[in-house]
Amino acid sequence: MPPEQTDFIEKKAQPIAPHLQETTVPPTNPHLQTLRTYRADVEATIHTNNESVVSIASAEARGREKDIFTTTDAKKFRFTMPHMFGGATSEGQSGTNKENVLLTYGVLPLVGVLLFIVGGGIVFAVYKYTHTQSTQVVIPQAMAILPYTTKKDIDVSKGTIHDQIFGSIVNQTKSYNGVLGGFLFVNLLKGQTPLSATEFFSDLAPGAPGTLGRSIGDKYMTGVYSGTINTPFIVLTSSDYGQTYSGLLAWETTMQHDMAGYFPGVVAPALTTTPRSFEDDTFNNHDVRILRDDSGKIVLVYGFFDKNTFAITSNETVFQSLMTKYLNTQLVH
Repeated sequence: MPPEQTDFIEKKAQPIAPHLQETTVPPTNPHLQTLRTYRADVEATIHTNNESVVSIASAEARGREKDIFTTTDAKKFRFTMPHMFGGATSEGQSGTNKENVLLTYGVLPLVGVLLFIVGGGIVFAVYKYTHTQSTQVVIPQAMAILPYTTKKDIDVSKGTIHDQIFGSIVNQTKSYNGVLGGFLFVNLLKGQTPLSATEFFSDLAPGAPGTLGRSIGDKYMTGVYSGTINTPFIVLTSSDYGQTYSGLLAWETTMQHDMAGYFPGVVAPALTTTPRSFEDDTFNNHDVRILRDDSGKIVLVYGFFDKNTFAITSNETVFQSLMTKYLNTQLVH
């Protein structure tokens, strides 16, 4: 039975013509090796391994395909990886590529997370602040008309307001030990809320005409002046100078009675006696009204600092100190 035919006929190596044979020339230098050539390697492979030219060619083709594949993958890798990380493609920039990888996948995400956290904190803080502002109750604070040395908060809501006001002023006048010429601001409260000017004056002076009470402004201040003898004072504002001034003149008939006990030396007159009359006077070119006792000593004085502000106290020294401090404050503002 004839042998099976193969896909190709393996050719035996043919003898090489003498003029084509490679001649090996001994090296003139014993340290140099003989130069190897592709042709010599092919002949050696044919004689040693009993290979044919076709099998050698086939093996070379397979080797070239493998090299091409390996080289192509390497190029793809070199092209793809640096560009994925934002780096360069040249081999000389491998250090730069590492820095770009660290920047892209290390620093930048961390910065992004931190910015997100900070931004969220700011948004939360703004929301919390606006929410708190919208829900909290704003409690009005009394505004002192004059600069003061000391402030004392006193709650007058624990009894009759009239008695609480008078008792507080009397106690502070006796106990205040401030610097000479200093002012104690007595901040009257109803619980946590400052006592309004209208309520203060109506409880302070129940005998004052209604027109005077209605012309009193929103701001007021009461306290104690520190001197050789501590002296209470009252500073009030006016919303209508003419109405306030005429109301004060009308109140003079009962002012001594209403202010008895508030200012030292002021004694309520007996009901059967005629109250003493106020007199005109001038302090530093400002018109004032004064009340003297039987000995001629001033026990009450009131007057305007300007069209909007006036004071009541019990001696001219305190009145002039109040007026000077007020006018100096107005110059600053």
